[in-house]
Amino acid sequence: MRLHITTPGTWLVLFALIVATAGLEACTPWPGLATGGLAERHHSDWRPLLNLEARYDAVQLAGADRFAAGGMVEARLLLTRAQREYEGGLLEDSNHTLTQADSLIASIEHDMTKKRASLRGPARN
Repeated sequence: MRLHITTPGTWLVLFALIVATAGLEACTPWPGLATGGLAERHHSDWRPLLNLEARYDAVQLAGADRFAAGGMVEARLLLTRAQREYEGGLLEDSNHTLTQADSLIASIEHDMTKKRASLRGPARN
């Protein structure tokens, strides 16, 4: 198929289309890759998520990043996913994700307790 452009007006229209489509990338309201969306920029008021985030913060302050770095990263990702799902209206999905995050944080808390007990050494009578 051949494109026949014979009039100056056709060239002008073609040029305008190319410029318009090339310029759309700079005008997009979407955030860049891995920079978060609106769910991360607006703090949720959903009580179950707030409670779990408070537990996450407490475990992090207790040094969980040293004891279970990978688990903490995964827990943070699960909390972020739960917030996105909740803000998107996917309530069942967000509840399921929160259950996963709760289980993971409980496991980290348990592992930290065991690790700290082993660092203290055997109990003396």
